[in-house]
Formats: sequence, structure tokens, C-alpha cells
Amino acid sequence: MKLVTLVLAAVAAVCGQHVDSHRLSVDLPPGWQMAHESLTPSLLDPHEVLSVGTYPLHFRAVGCNHMPSSALLDLGPTDALVTLQERHADTHFPPRPAHFGPHPHDGSEAPECVPSARFTDHWFTFSDNGRNFHVLVAFGPRASAKTQREAWELLDELKVR
Repeated sequence: MKLVTLVLAAVAAVCGQHVDSHRLSVDLPPGWQMAHESLTPSLLDPHEVLSVGTYPLHFRAVGCNHMPSSALLDLGPTDALVTLQERHADTHFPPRPAHFGPHPHDGSEAPECVPSARFTDHWFTFSDNGRNFHVLVAFGPRASAKTQREAWELLDELKVR
């Protein structure tokens, strides 16, 4: 069984994979993978509904509880991380943009949570289909233009049900 799991992981890394989680769906680019455990397990509202990256994502109790601190520490210089947290409290979030991308001064407090980690981060909110989301996108300092484009396109192609 372990061999089958390893083979499936290798195929997904080369071919990409379809993710369907928490009434969200998206096709991951080749080399991207989904976290199979919450990276922010103590959060209640918002709560994490999807985390994907270009490297294995695992939870460890480090840094701040409201950020995927262990994933940010593990983020390599060429890697990317995208995580969505859904907020159920009655809050007004802006509508989903036509296209996602970086904006000036859109960072978060994530660097203070894991001061030894090196990354660029983007934090923003949006609503879609009656649901409200916080989003963190993080890039290692040498993430390629292709990797960064894949992260933003992944959000553009995200289906919210």
C-alpha cells in the first residue's frame, strides 16, 4: 500500500492533480500538492479550508496559531504557498476580483510570526458565492515568475460552491 501511495504522489507531482475540499475545487499545476492536515488547527473562525504549495506541507506547533507558521518555516527559496481561511462571522468582504495578483502593501504579520523564515507574502480578503475568505500567498525569495504566476492562476481558477 505504501508503494501505491508513493507512486500516486509521484504521478500527481508530474501531472498535477484535482483538489476538491470544503466545497472548493481547483486543478493544481504539476509539482503542487495539497496539505492533508490543517496548518492552523487551533483556528475556529476563520478556519482553514485549503492549503497548497510547491513542497510538502505539515503542521508543527511553532510561531503564531493564526498563520501557517510551520509551512512558512519550511518554505524553500524557490517555493510558493497558498492558503485560504473561511470566515463565518458576519463580515463584509470585497467581491472576488476578476484576477488575483499582488498589490502594494498587501503583506501580513506572518513575517513577525516566524522571523527566521525568508519570504514575500500577500494577504487579502474576498467573497464569492456567499462565502468570505482570508488568503495568504507566500513566495520564497527566489520563486520563479512561473511559480508565482501559477499561484495567482490557481486562485483565478478556484471554484467556490
